Amino acid sequence: MKQDNLPKILVLGTGGTVTGTAPNEVSTARYEAGRLALIDLLAGVPALLQYAQLQVETLASIDSKDMHFPLWMQLAERITYAQHDQRVDGVVVLHGSDTLEETAYFLELVLSLAKPLVLVGAMRPSTALSADGPLNLLHAVRLAATPQAQGQGPLVVINQQIFAAREVTKVSAYAIDAFVSPGQGPLARVLDERIYWLRRRYDIPSGPPAVVHLTDVPVDQPWPWVEILTHGVGADARALQALCQSGVNGIVLAGTGLGTLSATVLAGVDAARKAGVAVVRASRCLLGPVLHDIGNDDTQLGMLAAGDLSPQKARVLLLIGLRKGLDQEGLTRLFDQHALLAHLP
Repeated sequence: MKQDNLPKILVLGTGGTVTGTAPNEVSTARYEAGRLALIDLLAGVPALLQYAQLQVETLASIDSKDMHFPLWMQLAERITYAQHDQRVDGVVVLHGSDTLEETAYFLELVLSLAKPLVLVGAMRPSTALSADGPLNLLHAVRLAATPQAQGQGPLVVINQQIFAAREVTKVSAYAIDAFVSPGQGPLARVLDERIYWLRRRYDIPSGPPAVVHLTDVPVDQPWPWVEILTHGVGADARALQALCQSGVNGIVLAGTGLGTLSATVLAGVDAARKAGVAVVRASRCLLGPVLHDIGNDDTQLGMLAAGDLSPQKARVLLLIGLRKGLDQEGLTRLFDQHALLAHLP
């Protein structure tokens, strides 16, 4: 196919391991993220030109542990513009792996997508022997140029697997097969020249609606302060109390098992709710939903149940709900809609 007839893909760089460099080719843990210019990374994958015409922009060159809300907004605004640009058929975002799942879920919640959006990262820096970034990038561009990627929300590509943004999570700090969708599995696998689709994402074929469009909230409105606290043996309410006294707006409690919390911590929850702090009950386990009023009395204490959302994704949903100005009733409706299985039928 002639280059002029190929799909037009916008590639947005934010840094991460995929553009990281290390002192030598065997260093895969000790490296600097975001050091390689995006254009140089793409130049090292000439096969990209067989699948798409590329437009390349670098929005940031950071380690994704340093991802921040203004960059989230910049990224979402650029993708929104691309959705209406006839010169763009799909978008690929290069992102560090550490917070990739949070950015992907944020974009799902604030964007209504008509064109494919694919996020991609790597577990080894660009200088490493057997670096995984180039192949991941090639697969991401191919996916963004594929009609089957439409209507599935943001997709994540890594290690020859394609995941739904809402379902994917990072489970290894170093292995190239670091991402899984617990209880769901990947949407598709990539093998040589083909993408093998296993299923569509969980909800609607037309793609998920945005929870809050970018124009719904003033750009200069401050983001709420939301933290995650993990429950363990001997946990008490002092950390929760300290956050409330410091002005926190929301807290996600990663409880044990079904999201259960000790009597001591529950006393702190009661005080937090009376102080107007939104509290979400999640689980530190990878599998099994946190159900409303199962394990602890959410109704009495005014807690929200995270359903099948991980603590970090429950935090993203709470951040957006609070930034939109939702009260407790509005937050309850929001979690009922997006935290699947939060309530038994």
